[in-house]
Amino acid sequence: EAAKLAISRADIDLKDIDLIVCATITPDYYCMPSTACLIGDKLGLNNVMALDISAACTGFVYAIQTAKAFVESGMKKNVLIVGAEKLSSVIDYEDRTTCMLFGDGAGAAIISATEDKDEAILDIQCNADGSMKDLLMTPGVQSDEAAFIQMKGNETFKIAVRTLTNDVKDIMEKNKLQNEDIDLF
Repeated sequence: EAAKLAISRADIDLKDIDLIVCATITPDYYCMPSTACLIGDKLGLNNVMALDISAACTGFVYAIQTAKAFVESGMKKNVLIVGAEKLSSVIDYEDRTTCMLFGDGAGAAIISATEDKDEAILDIQCNADGSMKDLLMTPGVQSDEAAFIQMKGNETFKIAVRTLTNDVKDIMEKNKLQNEDIDLF
């Protein structure tokens, strides 16, 4: 439904979509088919490149960056990106520190080629640090523990705030922007 709404709002013909990128850590199937393929099938887009990205909280941003790269390279013109989660499937409802923070939902957008620099995505900054794996994880696959989200909330919050602040400063400096140049955050 989120994809249908994004397509409608973008006023784009379904046949013009040439890539589907889905960001999810809770796919319908363990390995295959990808959730992006399932979305494509439900939309009637069965001959379109489709791939999933598993990047947790930053998944949708990674999807935007992936779409931007495909569009800017000229390989694709109109990319449907979807972020979809059914986190209720990996929540331990007895763990009151996590169960109220995570839920189910979806969002979608169309990223299209444009010659208008004012409509283009200026820049994106994504980073990952696997050394902090113990702060937020779902262990079950490689352990005897249940496959539920486990989080060290206070530490995760502090890292998230520091990382976001540094990323904003870095991307603004890289693009020679000042605080007063930003209209919406």
